Amino acid sequence: MKRIIISILLFVCINTNTFAEKNKLIQASLWFRYKADINLPKKNKIYFEIEDKIHIAPSSKHSLFYWRIGAEKQFKSNWSLGGGIYNAYFGSSDLTHQSTMHIPEVRPFINIGYKQNINSFFSIAHRYRTEWRFIKNTNKEFTETIDGFKNYFRFRYQMSLNIIPFKKDDKELSIALFDEIFINAGKVVKSNIFDQNRFGIAVRYNFNKIVGTELSYIYNNQFKSNGIDMLGSQILRFTLYTNFNILKKEK
Repeated sequence: MKRIIISILLFVCINTNTFAEKNKLIQASLWFRYKADINLPKKNKIYFEIEDKIHIAPSSKHSLFYWRIGAEKQFKSNWSLGGGIYNAYFGSSDLTHQSTMHIPEVRPFINIGYKQNINSFFSIAHRYRTEWRFIKNTNKEFTETIDGFKNYFRFRYQMSLNIIPFKKDDKELSIALFDEIFINAGKVVKSNIFDQNRFGIAVRYNFNKIVGTELSYIYNNQFKSNGIDMLGSQILRFTLYTNFNILKKEK
């Protein structure tokens, strides 16, 4: 309980003080995601997801397309351990959409998760993630890629409050309130050690044990590399989930 209170106070301080009085650009984005989970024996899981992130305002066009594949092991004490690889392509074009540049990124990561089950309808989840980011270099004009990659670490902590207001047979409605902070570390990180804070709400409905959908609203505050300018993103995310079981039949 003490950790929960400290985490909430930390997030409140970040949202009310850190982001005040900054040079801030506001943008709107639509994210479309598909995620497939394959459950294996002994509480093991592999998963795959793809997502297309499209910035729709202001008028300059940017997009990010990525895929992620990973594996996870659940333990009896409600802890989980996993990791995988993330591959992304950031696309950018000018206002006339005549020139386009694609910047690849490769990102191995590891996760540690912990879930506190308060009762059958309410839980609190914690996720600790470490990412090693390799991003293709670009020229100073940001018009083309050049040889080499810059690399640095990013540490992420997410806390979510999860509520299940409706559950009947295989159908389930769940609501999640979440907040996630991002911290950068490495030689190339100069001013934006605190990278971003992402918070929002997600509503998910599982039609059965296999298929579910989710609608999320996310507000993301992100520092530019100079540590002064900021980007505030209002995001709507649409997700399609599929869940498959490859489990041994009980005798």
